[in-house]
Amino acid sequence: MVARDHSKPSGLVTLAPGARASARLHWTVVPSEGDPSDGRCPEPKAMRVIPPDQRAAKSVSWKLGTVCGAGEIDVLPLRTD
Repeated sequence: MVARDHSKPSGLVTLAPGARASARLHWTVVPSEGDPSDGRCPEPKAMRVIPPDQRAAKSVSWKLGTVCGAGEIDVLPLRTD
């Protein structure tokens, strides 16, 4: 499931040509309730993200290992690098 968190106000991020922005991701690798009973969490091939000012999710490849916690990944707002 992909859900946008509206609990914190978003702000406009303007980038100059060649500039970059990033967002911090947080997830757990420790099995918990909602994960497979054998204690092995899945290793996704892709994740869905909703770009700013969009409603439809896009799929991007995932190469960062297993994701426990029923597949939940928290993303902080974009920031300039």
